[in-house]
Amino acid sequence: MQGTTDQRKYIRYPLGLEAKAVVGNNIIIKKCVVQTISHNGAAMDLFVHEDLAAGQNVMLTILLPGKPVTINVIVKLKWFEMLEANEQFNAAAGGVIVFIKDEDRSALLDYAFKQVLAAEEKEAAGPNG
Repeated sequence: MQGTTDQRKYIRYPLGLEAKAVVGNNIIIKKCVVQTISHNGAAMDLFVHEDLAAGQNVMLTILLPGKPVTINVIVKLKWFEMLEANEQFNAAAGGVIVFIKDEDRSALLDYAFKQVLAAEEKEAAGPNG
């Protein structure tokens, strides 16, 4: 499995990590999973009670497995879509990363890339591997 390219400048890799998410002072995001990450963008599934809009900043706090401190990321939304609600999510969103420390960006991309490699190795090993 590889990151998708579409017409993107950077490859997008699957991440699948939960994050605490905040928009402004009064929009509560009950659940957030950062599904994909690239060098300068992220897409997430959300459970939120209010519509969000392009241009809003979502502040994410991500606990990377194996890393003792949290990673803080600010994503400026480019798109937001309400979905048919299920038990976990009722919306999806994505945007451009406008703030992240360089070492944190490297740690997230490294984690995502290792997940891709592990999935490819498992697939190559076959059902008995």
